[in-house]
Amino acid sequence: MRTTLPAWGVGVVVVAAALATGCAEESNRNPTLLPIDDAVFKVNQSGTIEVRAGDPDQDQLTYDFVIDPAPVTQTAGTGGRPRLTEVSNELAIFTWTPGVAETGGERSKAFTVTFTVKDGRGGQASESIQLRVEDDGVSSGGGLRFGAPPGAGMAVDLGQTECVNDLPVLVKSEAYAAAQIELSVTPPPAARCGEPGAPNDCRAPSLYIDPGNPKLGYLNWCPTEAQLDLSLSHTVVFTARVKGSDQEISKRFTIRFKRTAGAGCAGEPPIIEHTEPGAFAGPLNYPIEATIRDDVGFKAPPVLAFTVDPGVEPAPTSPDTSGWQLVEFAPSEGDRWTAAVPNLNLPAGDSAQVYYVIIATDNDDPDSTRCDHTTESRTFRFTATGGAGGGSTYGLCAPCVADQQCGGPSDRCVNLRGEGFCGVSCENTDCGPGQLCLELESISDGTTSLQCMPQDLNCGQICADDAYEAGMGNDTAQAAAALELGRHEGLTLCDGDEDYFAVPVEAGQSITVRAVFADARGDLDLAMALPGDDDFAYQSLNGGVDVEQVTEPCVPQGGEAVVVVFPFEGAQNQYTLEVEAGPGQCDQMCQDDRYDDGDGNDSLDDATLYDAEDLPLTEEGLFICREDADFFGFEAQAGQIITAGIAFQHRDGDLDLRLYRVSDEAVVAESLSYRDAELVQVEAAVDDVYIVEVFGATRSVSNAYGLLIEVDQVQMCQSTMECAAGQYCSARGCIEDACGGFGDCEGAHGCVTPRAGLDPATSGGSCAARCQADRDCRAGNACKRFEDFSRGCGVAGAAGPGQRCASYRDCSGEQVCFATPGGYCAAGGCAGPGDCPMGTLCGTLDGFDACLKACQGDGDCRVAEGYRCKPVAGGMACLP
Repeated sequence: MRTTLPAWGVGVVVVAAALATGCAEESNRNPTLLPIDDAVFKVNQSGTIEVRAGDPDQDQLTYDFVIDPAPVTQTAGTGGRPRLTEVSNELAIFTWTPGVAETGGERSKAFTVTFTVKDGRGGQASESIQLRVEDDGVSSGGGLRFGAPPGAGMAVDLGQTECVNDLPVLVKSEAYAAAQIELSVTPPPAARCGEPGAPNDCRAPSLYIDPGNPKLGYLNWCPTEAQLDLSLSHTVVFTARVKGSDQEISKRFTIRFKRTAGAGCAGEPPIIEHTEPGAFAGPLNYPIEATIRDDVGFKAPPVLAFTVDPGVEPAPTSPDTSGWQLVEFAPSEGDRWTAAVPNLNLPAGDSAQVYYVIIATDNDDPDSTRCDHTTESRTFRFTATGGAGGGSTYGLCAPCVADQQCGGPSDRCVNLRGEGFCGVSCENTDCGPGQLCLELESISDGTTSLQCMPQDLNCGQICADDAYEAGMGNDTAQAAAALELGRHEGLTLCDGDEDYFAVPVEAGQSITVRAVFADARGDLDLAMALPGDDDFAYQSLNGGVDVEQVTEPCVPQGGEAVVVVFPFEGAQNQYTLEVEAGPGQCDQMCQDDRYDDGDGNDSLDDATLYDAEDLPLTEEGLFICREDADFFGFEAQAGQIITAGIAFQHRDGDLDLRLYRVSDEAVVAESLSYRDAELVQVEAAVDDVYIVEVFGATRSVSNAYGLLIEVDQVQMCQSTMECAAGQYCSARGCIEDACGGFGDCEGAHGCVTPRAGLDPATSGGSCAARCQADRDCRAGNACKRFEDFSRGCGVAGAAGPGQRCASYRDCSGEQVCFATPGGYCAAGGCAGPGDCPMGTLCGTLDGFDACLKACQGDGDCRVAEGYRCKPVAGGMACLP
């Protein structure tokens, strides 16, 4: 390598030449080039070289260069062409963004660049260097990209399967052999076992790499109940890299689990209203709109699960959506939500059927997911047809699946770090500010072209750490970064980390902190602890919003407030933090409600008491003032169900609710969430007076609210899934499910017996909810096919077709138990061939039609108990 002169070297050369002019001969002298270092440029990254020169005669200089061998991009248009720009008489800048073709498919290629400077009077000087162009494969045609899994996520129906089983993860690359690829997975926060945030009962996902093809892996994960309690949505990150390279591509993939809310859960499930569009044509994505609302709201956006031409038409209600692709809805106006199914990129004239289900899970359980209600729409469908179509195309950096989705006729959908994004052609024009003209591969046909892209090759798919992550980072309260008042832009949360900041505050002033971000790219939350606080009492945990805000109008003492911005479900995003302080509002006026007249209802001792005839109570227009709680009392007897709730606007100040028992002042229940409602529902343990306390979550909250108090004899319910095991939902609430006759059960329930054909009066019958599929039943139950052709929910056991059983509870899936010797598991009520699952045949068992175990010979049956392989319609089956 050559030695670079210090910056003042140019000035010395020029000044010395000027001093020598007066005593020099009249003949021209050659200009001088300062030494230039050899250089390394990267494919699709702009490189620069400074060319410095001086002339002893102070002549006007001109600069030129020659590259050997001549680059392909030299004549490919203005975008990637190397150029030399004269900045001053003593300085020119060489710039070049080499394209993919420069290396000829190799990892690197050497060029000789000769720079020449001329003085216009026959004098000149030249300098040659070696310029090596390297292709790291990140954004070129030979780069890495994920071929599977498709889309941004998948659904897993816990009513059908408890695990993600052998999900293929495939990396594609024409430039690298399989042995050169490393494939790995980063688990979601709840599965980083042993780390903060993960539960004690933890199971991590595993990625099995095919030993014969390291580009192919299989993801397997069976999350524990504790992990599902933390969240039903988990994002894993697949990473692929070339061995020995510091470059990599990644794919974020969300796994959304579906399960039924547990027994005794308060709140109402979401409501979904949607009209299917019928058909779409053309290259654009397929927009789906729906009205989705809930009494409390959503923390995670609703999702749309879809599948394309599955071969067998999915069930009209409660289909098994395990393995279907997912797209998230984005909030529109009011209760309107929109989602976009990616275009199928079909050939012109070809059509495909797309089936989809809308799934919405509410936020009724602030501490877990067990009491979050999920509503699943019926199965919708539309027809997609390929070819040309109307509508606006997508602009720079928009996600895409085909060239036809992007801008003008020369704009392409290109492979950028493993994903498809729209570029803007720069074949005959320059790119805009902050952009580079790069040679990139179209994902439609593999051809390369010059396209404008951001300088950092980031269309939102890459999360780069901000300046506060340098060194030890600011990932804990102890390492909080000092932050002044004002607006702080360009902050990021990557890979599930948390950002802590220390903000100076003074006693008596107000403080407001806002985190501003694009919720569509990942939901972030915000919390704050004031000086002297033991926890982060100020929290903003909304879903579907672009701003989270916490505020305190009257800071109690000076010092440092600690602010934390943290992700929801492992989200990654960029954000702006706004920190404002101003005059305190410590003496703000607050309008008391009618209960605060006189002595008020500000403690357990002076609570407002209601008589039994006053209940159920619903009252609006109540108000909490700063440091002023409200107390309401009533009587309840042992065994009665107490329901107490409040509704308010969380953004105006968070309120909480607590339920006491007067005799010992014990806290019976409390609701301390950060939503627009708080709700508790408990069974009274003893006869007593119970008191509801409504209070501000932080010291200075003032807010209006509505109050609900109910005392019921039994737990009220909407469906049997809300009742405890051994109960079912009747018009009177959750009651014992025992029945002694076939007409004893209320509503959509039937009296079933442990074995087919028995009398419930003598065998012990139970009321089973009618169902169409397992999704209609509580967790751990299956939709059973009983001998009378009815379907009802029952406990799912482990025994398969033809195996022993004492009750339908012993039999797996839809099977029930027939009263043959030793019992016989079979699905009842078949009508003939084709009406039974694979491996079974329709026949007569103990006088009933049932799906019998298929067999080839007696050895397939329970011979020791008298079962043989006998002919039935369509084949042979095990029969007594």
